[in-house]
Amino acid sequence: GTGGASKRDRGAEEGGAVQDPGVITGVGGSTVHLQWGSFPSWSSGSWSSLYRDRRLADITLLSQEMVSFRVHKVVLGASSRLLERLVVENPTPLLFLRGISSSMLEVLIQFVYLGEVEVPQDMVEELLETAQDLGVQGLDGGEPDFRQQTEETQYGLSGTWF
Repeated sequence: GTGGASKRDRGAEEGGAVQDPGVITGVGGSTVHLQWGSFPSWSSGSWSSLYRDRRLADITLLSQEMVSFRVHKVVLGASSRLLERLVVENPTPLLFLRGISSSMLEVLIQFVYLGEVEVPQDMVEELLETAQDLGVQGLDGGEPDFRQQTEETQYGLSGTWF
């Protein structure tokens, strides 16, 4: 036997290279902690894949011009506490974002999925204001105070779900 040595330990002892599937820590007792070292880069790549391929999208956002964008609820929820709350409290497949143009919505969606976006200089101020209104993490300048602001008056959302 190997005296309880892991495959990684045995490979290191034998001088061979072992493919590292992750990190195992906390061995002992009744639990084992497993960690996939590549998870951060994999998950980042997954958001990018979801941005390109919307077949699994489960909600449609409508701009003020009634242009529709298929997106993923999980991405909306991860990007904004306000959007998360709207999706959770109103689990319907359509959200009309009154006052948000299709070009602005497209830019915001790209930022939410990819964590970056290039916009014309004349669009930056409106982008930051809209992101702040929606509470989009990374562009909002902090968390909105939901107790003092209502969705309809402060966020430009109609609150209408179809």
